[in-house]
Amino acid sequence: MMSEVFRRLRAGAFSILFVAVAPFMPKGVLADSAPPNTDVLVSRLEADPDDRQARWDLARRAFAVGRTDIARAQIEHLLRSAQSDADIALLTDALAETLKSDPWDVRLSFAFLPSTNIGRTTENDRFETLLGTFIPQGGGETDSGIGLRYGANVSYARGLTNGAVVTGRASLDRDHYRNDEYGQTRLGLALNYRLYKPGRIVSVEPYLRFRADGEGTHDRSDTGLRLTLENSISDRDRITTRFRFEDRRYVEDEFRDGHLAEIDLGYTRTLSRSASLEIGGGFGQFAGTRDDLSYDQVKASIGYRTRLPSFGGVGAFGIVSVRDYNGDFPGTLTAREDKTARVGVSYAPRQLRIFDARPRLSCHVEQNWSNIALYDYRTTDCAISLERSF
Repeated sequence: MMSEVFRRLRAGAFSILFVAVAPFMPKGVLADSAPPNTDVLVSRLEADPDDRQARWDLARRAFAVGRTDIARAQIEHLLRSAQSDADIALLTDALAETLKSDPWDVRLSFAFLPSTNIGRTTENDRFETLLGTFIPQGGGETDSGIGLRYGANVSYARGLTNGAVVTGRASLDRDHYRNDEYGQTRLGLALNYRLYKPGRIVSVEPYLRFRADGEGTHDRSDTGLRLTLENSISDRDRITTRFRFEDRRYVEDEFRDGHLAEIDLGYTRTLSRSASLEIGGGFGQFAGTRDDLSYDQVKASIGYRTRLPSFGGVGAFGIVSVRDYNGDFPGTLTAREDKTARVGVSYAPRQLRIFDARPRLSCHVEQNWSNIALYDYRTTDCAISLERSF
């Protein structure tokens, strides 16, 4: 039943989208001769990542030999720092040409999840309340075992006559554990409108998400809107502002329904041809049907990424957040207050391929401190992931 509902929603969303924007599709495409040898262009970019002419020539060369994915990536990189209307016009025409040649993007993903405490909610074996002593199920310890995650993402993109790009996306993925309590199936539908201006990119994305539990029963639906403003200060510096508004609805636990509003501000600095640093912060507010489930949250984050020759990509991040709830926690005279810290690392080998996909290893540790003892916990979540694009 739910699969049929999801299928109709997805088909309807895509049909409405592309019928609406069809009159604005560009009538012509960019035509140009292929530039010099690819190795020469790559060497120039390795020596100077800010060499815009080399990046443009590499995009043209990649498109000439049928590598539209590489061409598109180089053009989008140039668009982020384009500072004139003439540059924007040329680059968006080129981007539209790559999308017309190959508008589809299909990705399959698979991951091992060797975490052993994904389901832990507390490290305490008892919790004192006004109504007496509460003992968590399992004594505060839960072992989820090794899990699997697999899924698919399909998108279709086209360029419009005003230089914008519209993309429709559908995703389906599932987390599977031996205990269905920890399993989930997620279906996502999104429509993204992306407009390029000198030194600025504006993105608007309405979306739908449906979630089912481990047994396949629909238990939650989210409807939301994301607005992203990306401003380039220079070729190496970028400030990104993100807004998110979301309505959450639970099928059985209606008392958990509510509205989420978030704003995040991030600064990205390109340190070298292979390394970047990201610093960010944000504020969020959830207005639920009950005060004890409504909260205000502030957070700060830092991330670092680099590519090491003959080794691969390495990343590290840290996030801290503080969440204050509005009402007293049930059975107490205290409003819940949480402080959370998360640190993680990731690694993608440069040379290794499995089924023509590059593996990625990631792991993070999260510690939560709460004045409500039930929510004191520490979890370790790791993944060995594979993603293949078609």
